[in-house]
Amino acid sequence: MNFKLSQDQEKIIGTYQSGYASVLATPGAGKTTLVSYFVKNLLINKKVKPKSVLVLTFTESASKEFKQRTISLIGKSFPTPNFMTIHSFCKRILDNYNTKYAGLEVLNEQEKYQFLENVLSEKGLTLNTKNEKDEFDYIDIFKRYVIPLYRRNPYMLEIIKTQLENDNKSLMRITGISNLHFKYLSIIPEIINEYESFLKENK
Repeated sequence: MNFKLSQDQEKIIGTYQSGYASVLATPGAGKTTLVSYFVKNLLINKKVKPKSVLVLTFTESASKEFKQRTISLIGKSFPTPNFMTIHSFCKRILDNYNTKYAGLEVLNEQEKYQFLENVLSEKGLTLNTKNEKDEFDYIDIFKRYVIPLYRRNPYMLEIIKTQLENDNKSLMRITGISNLHFKYLSIIPEIINEYESFLKENK
């Protein structure tokens, strides 16, 4: 099924020449349709080689949607352009230029969430560990903050270890974590080590 472009969408495609361009629009405004027609215009009118076209998205579902819509527009007479997620594209680059990454897979969010849920549950931290004053989603905290912080700066682990040993009160003041939750900071290094082992074992 082909979607008809609005006047604004046609204007964007018709006036674009080269270089950077951004299209700002609300959800459901037709950005996916616009990109699909944009790719069609590159292939048919601009004579750009399909292998020279790369469409990056955040999710696999969006990548498949772009691919399906574009193929429905250009037909099967053209080779299919490259549609992939940002993660898969970066992985391809690493595979090609750094042998250390060859054979490794990207850990998806569902696998990461499941692993952290299992590890934290074993240590007594459930999805929501509650008390009278606080409600912490420890799995979300580790997934969104602790793990990324450590991955960006591995030395942070040593800082946490040192602070835990030397000055608990200062660390409590800096982090804003109450006495009821502070003891769980001590297991961060342990969880990080298990996480690294998990990544290594599963490639």
